[in-house]
Amino acid sequence: MVHRHFLLLTFPAQGHINPVLQFAKRLIRLGAHVTLATSLSAHRRMKSPAPDGLSFATSPTATTMGSSPHIGVKEAADGGNCTRLVGLRPPFLWVIRAKENGEEEKEEDKLSCRDELEQKGMIVPWCSQVEVLSHPSLGCFVTHCGWNSTLESLVFGAPVVAFPQWTDQQTNAKLIEDVWKTGLRVTADKDGIVEGDEIKRCLELIIGGGVKGQEMRRNAKKWKDLAREAVKEGGSSYENLKAFVEEIGEGCS
Repeated sequence: MVHRHFLLLTFPAQGHINPVLQFAKRLIRLGAHVTLATSLSAHRRMKSPAPDGLSFATSPTATTMGSSPHIGVKEAADGGNCTRLVGLRPPFLWVIRAKENGEEEKEEDKLSCRDELEQKGMIVPWCSQVEVLSHPSLGCFVTHCGWNSTLESLVFGAPVVAFPQWTDQQTNAKLIEDVWKTGLRVTADKDGIVEGDEIKRCLELIIGGGVKGQEMRRNAKKWKDLAREAVKEGGSSYENLKAFVEEIGEGCS
């Protein structure tokens, strides 16, 4: 019997580790053993016990993630735009990542209208994105369009307001708006700033009950159904992963 053993490497940030853990579990269900290499600090953040077949290789070197989690969005919520965002009807959950290593937030980085916004919704430093996207009350997902968030929006059928910042996010936003047609991409002004009115326009088009919003919601549900068909036993994703594991095993025999 061939024993397949996979070593998975990922950048040690929580957003990257979560999907790799899910991938590891699928490999284990297909009979493989998996070792996940990550940092000691990232390993300590994992609360659930490791499933049988999964082991960890940790390094004591801590990695600090530099991040600008609300660049652009913060500017859109400040100044005269604040009243426009406060005036939005639906309640919201907004994740603004806290500073790391105990660093205090600078005054210029703070939202000028935070108190008013928190009367309409919640602003938190972290949430379980998968749990939020799978909630039946979710109306829309405003995201920077990282690949993990983009795929999760498809799997859970969440219409998207795409707010890309850099690297692959621009391409992912184009897929959302022009290919899958499950959302809208915000448009910046001549200075590169996305105004509050623009965010409001996109949100109202998606959740306002109009023809375009209904079409995006139908498309989101279609891709959700297709994604779930692909990953269940016998689906295309399941079969491709199974074939991959078997091919690796043949190379080890």
